[in-house]
Amino acid sequence: MACDAEDKGEIDFGLRLTVEDAYALCHAASHTDNTPDIREVVEKYGEDAKADPVNRPAHYTSGGIECIDAMQAAFGDEAVKDFCLCNAFKYLWRHRQKNGVEDLKKARWYLNRLITAMEAEE
Repeated sequence: MACDAEDKGEIDFGLRLTVEDAYALCHAASHTDNTPDIREVVEKYGEDAKADPVNRPAHYTSGGIECIDAMQAAFGDEAVKDFCLCNAFKYLWRHRQKNGVEDLKKARWYLNRLITAMEAEE
């Protein structure tokens, strides 16, 4: 699999990689002379790749840890499940007045996290 700029827009495996990890993966793949270096691709398209206000908002990550993961470590599973339910409610409540579909996606994210936590208990 070549790691070129055209693939960037067509293949989405749902992964979030650091630049170093992406570089290592691309370097390990069949890297030919006509394939741009991953650093060039990240520099050119990096802003689009970083901007993910639903699944990984930059303002909720500090020092490589997501805020919700720190909350889980500090307050426990039940508190985070309640937090997810309340946040899903908040985003559903305000979606028409604020961010529309983006807020609906955020509500879905919190519901998915809650469902995953509840299924893990079963």
